[in-house]
Amino acid sequence: MMGDRARPSREPAFRRLLLRRSRWRWGLSIFLIGVYLAWAVSGIYATKAYTRPFMGSAIPWGMAMGLMIIVLSIILSPTVWVDVLGNEVAIFPYTYPTLFSVAAAFAVTLLMSVTDGSEQGRAERLAFPAHLVTSEVGDRS
Repeated sequence: MMGDRARPSREPAFRRLLLRRSRWRWGLSIFLIGVYLAWAVSGIYATKAYTRPFMGSAIPWGMAMGLMIIVLSIILSPTVWVDVLGNEVAIFPYTYPTLFSVAAAFAVTLLMSVTDGSEQGRAERLAFPAHLVTSEVGDRS
């Protein structure tokens, strides 16, 4: 029995600690879920199968750009910047960064594909018609 001693859950300092921890946990959870969903929607691999200008060697550049924009925009969004960190106004005013991350990832992938003059790039351009048939019909073995 606790008797006259105060319960830790009723002390104001303990309640503030729980509230602060809860905000950080919710913020981290929202951040990780947002990164996962935005990354899943930014499916860049589908472009390689059906469009000629996109090459496999440029895909990592587009994925890196998409990930960088997703992480930065989620941190600077109202969900994390205002609700979790307690700032007045969010730097990035939108809650969902997918539209911006997908557009930037496609643009970077296209730019890197078009400017690739390496031997691997030429080989990928020549192999595209056969790859397109394989992606539509299936394995031809």
